[in-house]
Amino acid sequence: MKSVIPFLYLLLFFRALPQGLAQTPFQVRTPQEYFIGGGLLGLNFGGNALYRHKQGLSEETIASLNHNSINKFDRSATHQYSVSAAHWSDRFLLTSLFLPAALMAGTEFRKDSLVVPVMAIESILLTAAEVQLVKGLVKRIRPFAYNSRAPLSAKKEADATASFFSGHTALTATTAMYTAAVYTQTHPNRTRDPWIWAGAAALPLTTGYLRYRAGKHFPSDILAGLIIGSLNGLLIPYIHKR
Repeated sequence: MKSVIPFLYLLLFFRALPQGLAQTPFQVRTPQEYFIGGGLLGLNFGGNALYRHKQGLSEETIASLNHNSINKFDRSATHQYSVSAAHWSDRFLLTSLFLPAALMAGTEFRKDSLVVPVMAIESILLTAAEVQLVKGLVKRIRPFAYNSRAPLSAKKEADATASFFSGHTALTATTAMYTAAVYTQTHPNRTRDPWIWAGAAALPLTTGYLRYRAGKHFPSDILAGLIIGSLNGLLIPYIHKR
């Protein structure tokens, strides 16, 4: 799945670039967009290669884990484990990836329909690259590895050392903030905009809570994902403003 998504985005990305955007405050610039898209795809594949070389935990290491060694801010996560919460967080992530498509309901976006998706693709690829690179380089054991309720087989997987930072939270924050930023800058409304931003914040916060309940991430992982993902979602529209 992770290998297929970049190729799908690549097809849409290069299909979109010839389009122009006359009625919105955003624009794409060629050939810069080709370099940006290619660079982000390269970072994604590089990060994925690093991630694939991560090593799992030995049974001796697992047996030696002590939740008291975790700082007080994060310690409560070691008592969490829920397969259901993990599945719901996956659903929230998948739904969020299609959230920018809601922008296409606006007539101004339908007229120049592929420019907004290009910005969305860049935002998502930027966050995905950061997630993969950091997870590949940083070894932080997931909270569930400290929990006796979690199966030993899951604790021994390489993914059990990829706690920092929360990719689910980061990606949902990126798509939510991106969608809110593009919509509010195209349809400014002082009364409505606070509600849109509140909704955009609610999605990654809910996803982050589910990742916490699943035992997948510490609160600090979730906070880092929320900040990084939100910044990326706001950055790409900003640099594409006319």
